[in-house]
Amino acid sequence: MSPHPQSVLIRKSVTVALAVLGIHLMAGRAAAIGVTYEMTVTASGTLGAVPFTDALVTMRLVSDTSNVTFDGATNPAFPLWLNTGVTTIDI
Repeated sequence: MSPHPQSVLIRKSVTVALAVLGIHLMAGRAAAIGVTYEMTVTASGTLGAVPFTDALVTMRLVSDTSNVTFDGATNPAFPLWLNTGVTTIDI
């Protein structure tokens, strides 16, 4: 004798609900975190009217990963990931 169709449907529904709940509980939460990009080079040039030669130049961008956006439309051959934030330059 086969089980009643309604009891099979209820059993399947409970199994699916438990699977979804388990996946939800195991999934980590997405969280934005602080990020710092830093680039250091030796350069020569002028800052206003003040020249500098072979100076260490450090550029630093402090931001958050929630600010990251994708730009694939400006130049489809070279899509960009963009991040905005506070930038400082030390010479």
